[in-house]
Amino acid sequence: MKKLSIIILSVICLVAGFTACTAGNTLPPPPSIDRTPYDVDTSSELILMLSESGQARLTNDITLDALPLDADSPAETTIDLNGNELTFATEDTMVIPEGKSLKIENGDIITTFSSPDLVQVVFRVGKDSKLEFDGVNYKAASSGILPSDNAEVVINDSVLEIAGAWGISTNAKNPEGYSVSIRIKDSKISETTRTGTAVMLNTPTDLWIENSTITGGRQGVILRGGNGTFINSRIISRGEFDTGVDQYYLNGQWGTGNRVPMAALTVGNTTTGDYEYSTVCTIDDATELVMTDSGEYENGKAFEIYVGSLATDSELTVTLSVPSYIEQYIKGNDSSWCGANITLNEEKLTN
Repeated sequence: MKKLSIIILSVICLVAGFTACTAGNTLPPPPSIDRTPYDVDTSSELILMLSESGQARLTNDITLDALPLDADSPAETTIDLNGNELTFATEDTMVIPEGKSLKIENGDIITTFSSPDLVQVVFRVGKDSKLEFDGVNYKAASSGILPSDNAEVVINDSVLEIAGAWGISTNAKNPEGYSVSIRIKDSKISETTRTGTAVMLNTPTDLWIENSTITGGRQGVILRGGNGTFINSRIISRGEFDTGVDQYYLNGQWGTGNRVPMAALTVGNTTTGDYEYSTVCTIDDATELVMTDSGEYENGKAFEIYVGSLATDSELTVTLSVPSYIEQYIKGNDSSWCGANITLNEEKLTN
């Protein structure tokens, strides 16, 4: 009996000692199973994580004063916004360095700066580099994305709202953007000014737009060179450009940038000495070209589609494969095309 009492007393003391120990030193809760090794809570953590591992996941809204990429960054960088908002509070163009890849997914991107003429670009994709948005809502108060030579832009399941001169563009000069690939799928791109263009391609570009809506104030899409394919999409111009002077480029050579005829889709080129490339445009039966009713449309200065080529025979051609409604529109409206090198559904157009 005495031995049993000693055992019971020992157990009581052991429990009491353990209780006293833990009471003064509360154990931390176990880590959340939702966290990953790449989760970041602050801007400094985000910058460090990207430099070390090339990937990070936000746990809350974060603001950066620059894009944290440089020549020493990992070859591929992924930022998972995780439903949060990433704000870039900078007045400078953010450059993806040559040969690097940046993917941003699953959340909101906000940029705060704008340029007086709305031309300054927010993201410039360096030579041989890639920018991908997947599941992103992106708002910018200046022009959106400018790829350089051999760059790639992928927009998937995203919404871009651009209050600038253009949403996505290639540039023929300074910096040059040739042999670019642009893929837009399951997305909406809206250029919200009255004078701008949602997708403006001034160099030979491989463009693919699928299950998407592209809207601009002056043009929805300009395809001045390369190959453009449109699948089950809506290309829209709001027809808002009206300067009160003859800047519609329906006669003679087109100008630079988006100084070309106003249309939902403008294809080809009439300028000699610049923008001299061939263009191939393919549109499927499920794609709509929409010019919003406006005074300019009613006055014959705006079009669902406008096609231009050089005025004399040339090896630089414009080739279109389009559904019957677009074919009949072009054939039935001589003012919607010009030039001597346009082939429409395997038939050369002649006046």
